[in-house]
Amino acid sequence: MAHVLVPGPGPGAVAAIPEIVFDPAVADYRAILEYFFQIHDPSTRNRQGNDIGLSYRSAVFYADEEQRRIALDTIADVDASGLWRRQVGRGKWQV
Repeated sequence: MAHVLVPGPGPGAVAAIPEIVFDPAVADYRAILEYFFQIHDPSTRNRQGNDIGLSYRSAVFYADEEQRRIALDTIADVDASGLWRRQVGRGKWQV
């Protein structure tokens, strides 16, 4: 796993983003996204639990168009499930 630092809009507003390398024969992209959405509430803007700030914003990245489609489908399914109080795909995501 590699980490990438992404600059934010102000001083100290940096987010660390892990790159997850996986074997699709063991765990597919959808399974990884489903786990992410179970343990992380991406419907809260710039917040995760008690941690608040730009460093706690959520993002989903993809390697190709197939993963992009899977990400959008997964977000739609999470929203339909009512897992989180607010919808994940409420227009804040750029997938």
